Amino acid sequence: MTAQNTGRRVRRRSVIAAGWSTPVVVVAMAAPAFAASGGVLRFTHLNGYGANYLPSGRPTTVESQLQVLNEWGATAKTLTSLTVTLAYPDTRVGGAAPTLVSGTGWAYASVAHVGSTWVYTYTFTGSVTPANPTPLLTVRVPLINNASGSFPIVGTAAAPGFAPTTFTGSATIT
Repeated sequence: MTAQNTGRRVRRRSVIAAGWSTPVVVVAMAAPAFAASGGVLRFTHLNGYGANYLPSGRPTTVESQLQVLNEWGATAKTLTSLTVTLAYPDTRVGGAAPTLVSGTGWAYASVAHVGSTWVYTYTFTGSVTPANPTPLLTVRVPLINNASGSFPIVGTAAAPGFAPTTFTGSATIT
C-alpha cells in the first residue's frame, strides 16, 4: 500500500500517529490461587459394584475403584500428596469404616455424615509426575442396603497448588 502526498500530511502517517497516541486501559483481575501453579487433577475413572457376597448371593460391601490423573501442561508439577473424598447415599451405606483400602500410597483418613451422604476421606502420599495417574485406589465400604440397583458415588480430589476436581461415578449392585 502506498500513501499519496498531496501537499497535506500523509494520511497513513496520521493514522499511525493516532494509534500511538490512543490511551490504553489495562484491566487486572484476580486469578484463582491454583491458576499460577499449573496443577490440574482429573479422575480417570470412579466406579463401584457389589463385593463380599453372602451365601444367599447378596453383597455385603460396595467396592469402589478410582485413579486421579496429574494432567500434563506447560507449568505442570509433580503431585506428592492428595486428598480424595467419596460420598455415598446414606440409604446404601451406614458410615462404618472400610473393610478394605488397597493401593500404594493410599490410606483411609475418616468418615462423616454430611446431609444425606456418608463421606469417606482417603489420602495419598507418593510421587505422581505430570501426565500420569495415581496408583489405583480400591476400597470396600459396608452396605446397609444391598438391594439391586445403581446409585451415585461423588468423588472429589484436592491437593495443595492444584485445581480441585469433582466427578460423579456410579455403583451397581446386582
